[in-house]
Amino acid sequence: MADYIPVRLPVGDIAGFGPSPGIAGWLFAPRKIDASQVQNVAFCIHGGGYDKRYFHIEVPGDDSYSMCRRFVDRGIIALTIDWLGSAESARAEAAENITPQTPNKAHHAARLQLIEGLKQGSLSPVIPALKRITLTGIGHSMGGMFVTLQQAQYRSFDRIAVLGWSNLGLNLPPSALKAVLDESGKYAYSSAELRREFHMADVPAAALDCPAERDVAPVSVTLAAQTRDRDASRTAAGKIEVPVFMSYGEKDVSPSPREEVACFINSNDVTFFELPRSAHCHNFASTRAMLWDRMLAWMKLPV
Repeated sequence: MADYIPVRLPVGDIAGFGPSPGIAGWLFAPRKIDASQVQNVAFCIHGGGYDKRYFHIEVPGDDSYSMCRRFVDRGIIALTIDWLGSAESARAEAAENITPQTPNKAHHAARLQLIEGLKQGSLSPVIPALKRITLTGIGHSMGGMFVTLQQAQYRSFDRIAVLGWSNLGLNLPPSALKAVLDESGKYAYSSAELRREFHMADVPAAALDCPAERDVAPVSVTLAAQTRDRDASRTAAGKIEVPVFMSYGEKDVSPSPREEVACFINSNDVTFFELPRSAHCHNFASTRAMLWDRMLAWMKLPV
């Protein structure tokens, strides 16, 4: 039996995505929830080439790779989604229907459905109706870009965690940069060159061969182009006023991780954490639990 609840959150009318488009996700809930207390909820968005499994990695013989499971063990409800146009979420009828603003609109609509469902107690019999909710947006890599843009436009979250996304540029060796783009113009995250940059040498072969890593998929040309527009993400970061948690591996894609903090100039509460012995894909690192526990402590601070 899976330890998550499959959900599909309707997002209203999204042009070019057919009737009744939805965002697919897995909802993880603690076994005991005190509905009279403020409930911490995490809304997790994966990076390019991955899907919702990045936050619930299943490695045969090793159940220690799930960030969502770690969160629910500490009393936090966690939702990990497939972003719009990926995996089991609604797909575009044509690639050009995915504009830079489309995913943010859909993800905010999913956020509204999530909160309403939690308050009504309608998402699952195991989750009671919740009176008070504090919501954290967590985005890894390209998901960090989405969280930043979404927060600037919609103020969806009470706090945000930006993991491995760089507002300053992309720091990769020339061979890996060349491998990022395949002949169709899509991001080719499955390239061996890029995988070497995303993982430290001590990541076990079983983890690198698990479905969450093995089944990586190209990213559309439109969204790939959005990642090159660092001016847009820097501008969005400068509008954010809620608390921000930033994390990078000791080997990551930012040219200067500590300088990333200055992008969030209007937040008076910015936390920076460098994960030792980790490359860009922190949830595969041998030290991953250090990051999760640091985020958990940060999420439980009052806002």
